[in-house]
Amino acid sequence: MAVNQGLHGDLNVGCTKPKKVLFVKGNNSNTLTNLLLRDFSRLKRPYSVFPPEKYDIKPFEDASKILELAQQNECSLFMFSSHNKKRPNNIIIGRLSEEQLMKDMVEIGIDNFFSMQHFKGPKLPQGSRLCLVFDGSVFQERDDYRLIRDILVELFAGHTRECPKLSKVDYNVKISCVDECAKFESSRICTKYKGSKVAKIEYEDMGPNFDFKVRRIKLFTTETLMDIPEAADEFDPNCMETPLLTETENSDPSFNEKFVTNAKDESRKIERGTKRNNDDLDERLKRMKFVD
Repeated sequence: MAVNQGLHGDLNVGCTKPKKVLFVKGNNSNTLTNLLLRDFSRLKRPYSVFPPEKYDIKPFEDASKILELAQQNECSLFMFSSHNKKRPNNIIIGRLSEEQLMKDMVEIGIDNFFSMQHFKGPKLPQGSRLCLVFDGSVFQERDDYRLIRDILVELFAGHTRECPKLSKVDYNVKISCVDECAKFESSRICTKYKGSKVAKIEYEDMGPNFDFKVRRIKLFTTETLMDIPEAADEFDPNCMETPLLTETENSDPSFNEKFVTNAKDESRKIERGTKRNNDDLDERLKRMKFVD
């Protein structure tokens, strides 16, 4: 699935602005996670807010602090970095609803990270446009990866254009997943004409590139994943209905005739048994001697 979005660039009249993203460093974040936040903030400029301070925040335990920071900076999404022995190289990505309330968040673990500093070449200027690609059926079949897809699409979304020119796309972001390991790859798109009128497309790595795995997700509303089956209604013993035979179940005449015949036979057996028991009782009473 590919999503072509203009992150920045010339604005069309009536186009909504891309959403601002807040990048927050935790008090125990390390160099790797801080570099990752810095690279993402560069991709989102000028719609990124990156305060230099570190914050003692645990979004999964208490989201009120990160929510307050996002509201103060008028940001609809946030990225939070942390690092500890239990969850090393940890990144949390979350988003707010239109009412500026916490909507959902996902926690991923980073591995094999290569920052923009690892790659030579010119950096992307502001006004660059991207092509966002998701490769793998897991982004449609699993709820956790589908949530990641929705959050990243919203994070990178720019000024949507009805007829974008492919020649104006500057870089490509590809997210793929194979065997529970997902990859995030960023590459610059180079259009070259070598003695021909037909352009040759080449890709050059520019970063950030990394592998990641989903660790936790948290939903604050029930509107995020609409295809999750709802819980069955609780059983109420006071609302029991008598099962009835449907038209298809008793449509066979022989079945109805056999059912009625068996019912009559059973009733006759019961009547004969009751009469026989009463006769035996009368005989016993006649043979018995009563003493006054």
